[in-house]
Amino acid sequence: MSHPNQPPQWQGYNSPQAPGPGPYGPGGAYGPPVPLARNNVPAAIILIIGGLLGVVQALLPWVSMPAVGRLTGFDLVKLAGEAGAGAVEATIFQVCLIAVLVCGGLLVLAGASLIVPMRNRKVLGALSLLVTVMMTVAVVLLLLKAGLGFSGLSVGFYCFLASAAICWPGSLIALFKR
Repeated sequence: MSHPNQPPQWQGYNSPQAPGPGPYGPGGAYGPPVPLARNNVPAAIILIIGGLLGVVQALLPWVSMPAVGRLTGFDLVKLAGEAGAGAVEATIFQVCLIAVLVCGGLLVLAGASLIVPMRNRKVLGALSLLVTVMMTVAVVLLLLKAGLGFSGLSVGFYCFLASAAICWPGSLIALFKR
């Protein structure tokens, strides 16, 4: 700042910038420009659909046989709990079915929060990818260790399988889309 009746101090050295947007954003702003808050609707829709399949699989019939009738996922968890302490396959079945149920609920919440505009969606994408990996591990573990045969299985089992497969693209889109 100069005194009255004196020439400006910047003469020939560092002249002030013109008003308006500068190199770091609007005039007077410091630091790099802040990214705009955006939502991620495609990832949200895919995660919500996959998560709902993971939740609904416990309510739908898993087994439909004439001798047994229709048994839902929760019925099978209850029967596996009554199998006794020595049945490792029954415990694996219980843990895997409940894990997919919980992971499905978490992915529905992650998908719903991706609809809301936010600046940093990478953390939510990474968390949804982690939950999807846990869901996939539960599905693969059930297929390998629980000794299920594919005869007599119904809609709930196929929703159980599809939930993990559908959530992979949604988690990857949530993580990598700008």
